[in-house]
Amino acid sequence: MDGPGDWPKFRDTHRERLPGCQTVPRPAQNGPAYSAGALAPATKGLYMHVLAEIGNGQILWDIAWLFMFIIWFWLLITVFGDIFRSHDMGGFGKTLWIIFVIVLPYLGVFVYLIARGKSMQERNIAAMQAQEDATRKYVQSVAGSSPSASEELAKLADLKDKGVLTEAEFATQKAKILS
Repeated sequence: MDGPGDWPKFRDTHRERLPGCQTVPRPAQNGPAYSAGALAPATKGLYMHVLAEIGNGQILWDIAWLFMFIIWFWLLITVFGDIFRSHDMGGFGKTLWIIFVIVLPYLGVFVYLIARGKSMQERNIAAMQAQEDATRKYVQSVAGSSPSASEELAKLADLKDKGVLTEAEFATQKAKILS
């Protein structure tokens, strides 16, 4: 199909495969069958055929099925994570649940959610509370606790009594603390 003589044969075979698709006449030229500036008529016909197949809400259905597929994988990963995180189940029970979910995926996931949904929720709540407590503890350790004004005044008075601070330094520091 490199020469101009092969073009009509190629066009005619694609016209038979795609009924109802119109082709655009190709300008006469000496060179390869496909030019960089224009699509071949059969390719345009193919695009028109594909676009005709997509109509009537097909894209909407495809998006809905993609959404359901993503939700399905999210549920599957959540169930596997909960099976491995569960402390009230032994190794044999975990193995049986894993086999059940792998062999009969839809039934296995739905039965797991029905049978162990409440304990799954309790484990998630406990994990979130533990995470919140760890975060709060970390923030408090990093931020530290600043001493109150009365504690600082007591330290300043103690330093003044020991003779480390003069009366003027004590008054200056006291004014800073109280402001």
